[in-house]
Formats: sequence, structure tokens, C-alpha cells
Amino acid sequence: MHCIDAANNLLAIAEKRNQTLGYDISALGDDTWHVLLKLYINRDVKQIVRRTTLERVMRCPTNLDRILSILSNRNLITIGSSETSVDQDLRVTEKAVSQIQLILGGELRVNNTML
Repeated sequence: MHCIDAANNLLAIAEKRNQTLGYDISALGDDTWHVLLKLYINRDVKQIVRRTTLERVMRCPTNLDRILSILSNRNLITIGSSETSVDQDLRVTEKAVSQIQLILGGELRVNNTML
């Protein structure tokens, strides 16, 4: 894949993300998209995504409360208590899964393989 093709694909995904999730969620920044993608890729595995895990990989972890609150209010994630009640268990909802699949559906290809 040429770099220009990759850049065009990323721009198309960003625009589709804005249209699907809304500009208010997109305005929260890339950390919001990273949270959704992290939860999306871990939805079918036994590994639970914990809040502290997300804080370590975010550019602005201080925004996490706000991001989680908005995503939860929009029914895109669920927030549960962990076994120790010190942390939170996060899961993506089916609504978010369908929106993420709509955003990514067919937009990104590498060596003719859809990602």
C-alpha cells in the first residue's frame, strides 16, 4: 500500500468516525477512539480491560473520567466494579460494536486484506 493510500484511508475512517459517533465524541480526541478500539478488540477474549490499563496508554489520562462518562451515557460502554473494587472493568456494548464495524467496514486495506 502506498503511503498516500494509507493516508486517504485514515482520513476516510476519521470522517466516518465523526459522522457515526458524532463530532462531540470526536472532539474529545484520539484517546476516545483508542478507548473504544481497545475495548472492541478485547470484547471476545477472556481478558478484561481495566481502567488502570487504559490510563497507562492514554496521551491525556486526566480526560479518562470525562471520556468514560460520555461513552457510558451514550450506551457505548459499560462500567463495572472489579473484584477488588479499586479498579473498574470496562466493556464495549453491542451498539458500539456495530458502530465501530460500520466505521472500519471496508475502509482500511493492507495488501488486499481488510483490517
